Amino acid sequence: MTVPDLAASWSATGVTASKTTVRRRLQDAGLHGHLAVKKPLLKARHQRLCFEFAREHLNWNWVDWSGVPWTYKSGFTMFQSDGPTFECRWPGEQLQNDCIVQTVKFGGGRIMMWGAKSFRDTGFLTRVVGNLNGAGYINILSDRDVPSAHYLGYGDKFILQDDGVPCNRARVVNE
Repeated sequence: MTVPDLAASWSATGVTASKTTVRRRLQDAGLHGHLAVKKPLLKARHQRLCFEFAREHLNWNWVDWSGVPWTYKSGFTMFQSDGPTFECRWPGEQLQNDCIVQTVKFGGGRIMMWGAKSFRDTGFLTRVVGNLNGAGYINILSDRDVPSAHYLGYGDKFILQDDGVPCNRARVVNE
């Protein structure tokens, strides 16, 4: 519950307390406000598939996992952070240079990169231009991921592990 929700629910039971008082009581109890962690929505089907995958690979050791190249996509900004920035400052310092997060228009040069990694080494890296769809993913598979698996010494027998985003599961990719 949020602090205003708690104050309202306490009020319904006859306890009157301001939001500040509620917040102080929560802090006294060891509860402090933080930004919520953002994670992808896992529907019941996704949870079941994750559980099945974990159960099937429960007894795998590092030797088993060393035979699996993993693919990944990462974004990099050349100027500023994507996330919020928190600071501690004295009153009146909000416009001092060390209390400002400087920005540029259009994100400051964000680029997306795709790569493969494994126990053995790092595979090839490629830049992703625009939004990645099924056709783009097929190009990455044929131009980067399969050659990376060969480069890493897996030959044609390997388990390619990806993060399961929609472009990886497109009908054209499965075909």
